Amino acid sequence: MSLREQRNKSREAIIEGRFINHVLTHEAKELDADIKKRISGFDSPEWADYQFKAIENKLRYTHLKRHRYLDMKNRKSERGTRKKKFYNIHNRVLYGHANEIVKELTVGLTDGVREQMAQLGPID
Repeated sequence: MSLREQRNKSREAIIEGRFINHVLTHEAKELDADIKKRISGFDSPEWADYQFKAIENKLRYTHLKRHRYLDMKNRKSERGTRKKKFYNIHNRVLYGHANEIVKELTVGLTDGVREQMAQLGPID
C-alpha cells in the first residue's frame, strides 16, 4: 500500500469519525429534550440527574437506577405481581432514538456530508 493510499484511508476514517460524533451529539440533544419534556411533571430534582455525552464515537447515558423502572407496568414482589402506574421516560425514548441513530449512520454519510465534515477543520 502506497503512502497516498494510506493517507486517503486515514482521511476517510477521520471524516467518518467526525460524522459519527456529529450524529451522536445531535441525537444526545434530541434525547435530552425528549426526556425533559416527559419528566416535566416530576417535582423532585433527582429526576433531572441524568447525562448524555458523545465521547470517542460512543453515546454514553448515565442515570439513576430508579429511572429504568419507571417504564415498567408490573412490579414483582413476594406477594406476587402488581400493576402500577408507569411513565414512558426511559426505554421507549432510548430505543426510539436508537433506531434514528442507526438509520442516520447507515445512510446519512453522503458525498455532500463528507465535504461538510472535511471543511470542519484540518484533517492531516
